[in-house]
Amino acid sequence: FFVMEVEDPSSQKQPEEIGDHPNGDNVNAMQQEGNQEALPQYWDWRVAPHRIYRTIQYPTTPNISYNFLKGVKWSPDGTCLMTNSEDATIRLYELPSDAFTTMEQGEMKPVLQVKETEIIYDYAWNPGMNAADPSSAFFVTTARGHPIHLWDAYHGTLQASYRAFDHVDELTSAYSLAFDPTGEKLWTGYERALRVFDTSIPGKTCLHIPTTEKVKRSRQGLNGIISTIAISQQNVIAAGSYMKSIGIFDKSGTLIFLLSDFSGITQLRFSSDGNYLFSGQRRSNAITCWDMRNLDGGIVMKFQRNSDTNQKLEFDLDYSSSYLATGSRDGNVMVYAMNGELVTSVAAHDDAVNGCSFHPYYPLLATTSGQFKSNNEISGQSSLDSTLSLWRISTTTELPAIFVTPTDTVQLDLNLNSFENVQMEVVETASTL
Repeated sequence: FFVMEVEDPSSQKQPEEIGDHPNGDNVNAMQQEGNQEALPQYWDWRVAPHRIYRTIQYPTTPNISYNFLKGVKWSPDGTCLMTNSEDATIRLYELPSDAFTTMEQGEMKPVLQVKETEIIYDYAWNPGMNAADPSSAFFVTTARGHPIHLWDAYHGTLQASYRAFDHVDELTSAYSLAFDPTGEKLWTGYERALRVFDTSIPGKTCLHIPTTEKVKRSRQGLNGIISTIAISQQNVIAAGSYMKSIGIFDKSGTLIFLLSDFSGITQLRFSSDGNYLFSGQRRSNAITCWDMRNLDGGIVMKFQRNSDTNQKLEFDLDYSSSYLATGSRDGNVMVYAMNGELVTSVAAHDDAVNGCSFHPYYPLLATTSGQFKSNNEISGQSSLDSTLSLWRISTTTELPAIFVTPTDTVQLDLNLNSFENVQMEVVETASTL
């Protein structure tokens, strides 16, 4: 293996407007109410986030004694979010129209439900999803014993299936999946293999990429089940396995570096500039961070959390990669700045927080809670918490000390707190990583 070279961001063309950011088109196109305080640099963590919406406890079914949630993801355009749950159901919720004005806690109700027949391993939005373009409004799921399904996000109808077969020509299910930045390619993870589907070609046609090779009597490379996949805006692919390893691949599927972590990998996430890779693991009380420009240098940062469990506890970065939010087993949500400083810790739920998702451009955070419980544990508890919560993040007009190093001045035309266009000059801040 060899060290991958990543271009120094200082040599890259700097964005001249927020539309150059992957989520910037949404900000400009939506033209929602607000001002510069909506930018992550102006989020005020000295004030605890305010819970503005919450779902009721999820109902049980005859076959499921405790129906708990398993994560949450905002749509790329920020108009809705979706959750996964133990009853193999994807539920979609719309962004409440009064999310920036209400002071009372409201109840969120799903506007769409998509049911698989077996446990859902993974799910993902089309990265180009835009509610104004129905043809782009879709997501994919992978479930045990089933092919990958592509669903219409407006009506919940099945639009396409992508099938993979093993060496004895039997259907095999993907454990993980991720779209490339264009949404044209779907990368999927199996045991010791990746497969890449063209989203425009349903069926079994795919690129098969073994992640190991036989060397004498052993296999070298990325072994085990590929449990999670992340793809940067630069089309660098990271795949993690339950065998405590992370493989770094180029867009052709060539393995170019192999990282070793502390435990089985449950989640990977790139920073917005692609220079950093974050990893969450089973039974590990820290999220680890790697510098993609110096992979031989080892872990460069750790973000602590209570996660001594096999359950996947999700974390997320805001769109500028200024903050990392993570759930924990004790019901707290921790938010870290990229220098490792804990900026806030909120007692968000009465059970493990398994999902965290920042809104693509608004100061909002969605969280989900719940974990597997035996019948004895259920009967011994007076109340259970498996709910979706929506939090509004406070903002300030003063730039926090962590962002006082200006690198450039740009003109941004945002409309986030009023229905009039506001032309303003704001300071573009340097990354603190």
